[in-house]
Amino acid sequence: MGGIPEAVVEGETGLLFDPGRADELAGCIGRLAGDPELRERMGQAGAARSKLFDPAAILAAYRGVYTG
Repeated sequence: MGGIPEAVVEGETGLLFDPGRADELAGCIGRLAGDPELRERMGQAGAARSKLFDPAAILAAYRGVYTG
């Protein structure tokens, strides 16, 4: 899939497509271009999900694994 599936939740925080598939990319762009509510919802969900990848949050998660 195009994008990073670990970071992008299909249909929730973004849209994924197979690399080299311009038709799929065009479909994703068209879907987003025609749906402002979808763009807003995905934008908010993506902003919230990005906090999972904050270095401090990752460090805290690792500490929790090693300290119980």
